[in-house]
This record gives sequence, structure tokens and C-alpha cells, in this order.
Amino acid sequence: MGSDQVIYFRADGNSEIATGHLVRCLSIARALRYELAKPAGPYRDICFLVSDGESRELLNGFFDFPEEFAIRILEVGSYDAPMTELPQLLSLGAHTSSQKPLLFVDSYFVTKAYFEQADRSFRIAYLDDVRAQDFPLDYVINYDVLSKDTLAEYTRFYSSANTRLLGSSYAPLRPQFWHPPGFLLPRDPSFHILIASGGSDPYHTTRDLVSSLLHRLPENCFIHALIGRLNPDCEELKQLSLTVKGPRLILHENILDMASLMASCQLAISAAGTTLYELCAMGIPTVSFAIADNQLPSACAFDHAGAIPFLGDVRSSGEEVMKKAASWAASKICQTEYSSLLSQSRLMQSLVDGQGALRIAKALLSPSHPNT
Repeated sequence: MGSDQVIYFRADGNSEIATGHLVRCLSIARALRYELAKPAGPYRDICFLVSDGESRELLNGFFDFPEEFAIRILEVGSYDAPMTELPQLLSLGAHTSSQKPLLFVDSYFVTKAYFEQADRSFRIAYLDDVRAQDFPLDYVINYDVLSKDTLAEYTRFYSSANTRLLGSSYAPLRPQFWHPPGFLLPRDPSFHILIASGGSDPYHTTRDLVSSLLHRLPENCFIHALIGRLNPDCEELKQLSLTVKGPRLILHENILDMASLMASCQLAISAAGTTLYELCAMGIPTVSFAIADNQLPSACAFDHAGAIPFLGDVRSSGEEVMKKAASWAASKICQTEYSSLLSQSRLMQSLVDGQGALRIAKALLSPSHPNT
């Protein structure tokens, strides 16, 4: 098989930049495989290009089975200095047919000079969630939550791209969120509430939210707390779960089927980021908070859209966030009818329906693109 038939993904993950780039590229790779498996689609290899062994091991850990996709290390490269990898990268793009292979890039460190050289050998798709720069590429993807006005603004900003895939309908979620069920109202007096504060939780948000909710909510409320592997309060929370009367506090670690866990809950309190998009796809009424600067834009965007109220930044107003979260949950639980929950659920799913990765894959494979 010639290199012009290979789809390359260029992304990295490590303790400095976390794993989000790898995870969303993997979702798109799986969507491409799904689309290509149809009888009408041709078969193409999919290969991940990473800069080091740490990225490779992280990616292998996310695979559904060994060698799910090919992985190649660009040995002269570095995740934060991509220009050094260009000689090796360009050698992969050597082709004999009229069609260039596709290179999908997800990195905050690429530059105009990088793309200008890579463009000689590849068609290029770039996932840009920070509006870094308007690069003259074949595809640009930005899945921010956009109003009509901001969509027009983004379209003008990315005027140099041939194809622009813009808005929350292109959020590249994992396959378990591609076909979400509708939101289910509680069938008994109990309410299940999900708390998601991220993997490391440096500001002890999970612990503080759990404490606040246990003290302020009635006994028919069950709290499901996601515990990341780096959560500093893991042992304290485990001890607390043993002392709480009844199974009111359920801790969840290393969850593989997040969609099913979300579907079992009627409310969620979550840090901003990818989890908000997943909760939208599931239609679980949610409020958000921020624990990092890069979470503020998405938190504010969902709030401005009327879909997910933003409670604030726990770094500057942690106590206030805890009070607001408990008050919001209590107000929803005490309702005698649930029309507001259903309205929020429908609005959330209208923004994110879980099909984003599939839409991206279809666009990348579309023969109507001028350079394919």
C-alpha cells in the first residue's frame, strides 16, 4: 500500500500537556475506520505519529485492543519543537500519485513555517481549539460553542482554510457517545448526582462538593463522584463513603463506560472541558465550574448559550461555588414537575449530539473537497 493511501495523525500526550490531544484524535481515527468499513468506502491505513515513547505508551493505553492503529515515533522530533521533525515527516509524505496523503495535526506548537513545509507533501487538517492563527490549510476544525454571530466571526477568522468545520456539532467525542439515549426522569423519589472535577483535582473540589451536598441535600440524593488517579483526597473520600449513612456516596475510579454512568444520573456538577460536551450529548442537566484558565472560555460559552450555568472559578471563589452547586441541586430535586430539566436537556443535546467525530470523518473523506 502506497503512502498516499495512509491517513496520519500527528499528536502527543505527556504530563505537561495531558492526554486530550491523543484522545480526541483517537475518536476521529475510530470514526474514519467506521466510515471506511462501509462497502462504498475504500480501505486506508491510519497511523499515529508521536514524538516519544511516553506518547506511544499513553496512546496504547487508550486502544481498545493491541495495535488498534499503527504508531510511529518521529525520533528527531519533540512535542514542543515540531520543526525538528520535518525531514522525517516529509519523507513519509513522498508519493507517486496525484493525491497527497492526509495529515491531521492536533498541537499547540505548530507554526506557519511548519505548515508551509508540510503542505508540499500532505493535505492538512488542523484541530485548533484556541484560535491560534488563520493558516492556509485544507481543513480547520474548531468545536467551540458558537452563536450565529460568533460563527460568522470564526468564519471570517479562518478565511484562509479551504474547508471550515466550526461549532459544537463537530465535538469529537468517543464512540460511546455517538448514539446517546434521551434523558430519563427519575422513576422513584431518588436523585443521582454526578460530580466530575478532572483527573488531578488540585483544589480539592470533589471533596468539598461532596461535603457540601451531603450536608445540604436530603437522604434520597445519591452522589456519584468520579475519582481521578491523581486525586489528592482519594483516601479521605473512601473513608467518608464508609461512614455515610446508606449508599449515598458512590466513588467511581477508572471508568471505561462513562456514557452509562452519566445516563444513570439525573444531574451533574462538572469542571468545564470535554466532560461538558459529553454531558450535553447525554442530555444530563448540568452546572459547571472552572479550575484552570483554559476551562473559562468553554464554561462561559455554554453559559451564554443558556445550556449549562457557570457557577464560577473555584480558585477565586471556591466557597461560593460550593453553595451555588448545592442550591442548584436542591432546587431541581424539590421541584414537583421536571419541565425545566427536560428543557435544559433538550437544549444541551441540540448543541452536542455526539456525532461530531463522524461528521469530521465524513468531511475528511468527502470526494467533493477540491484537493482530493
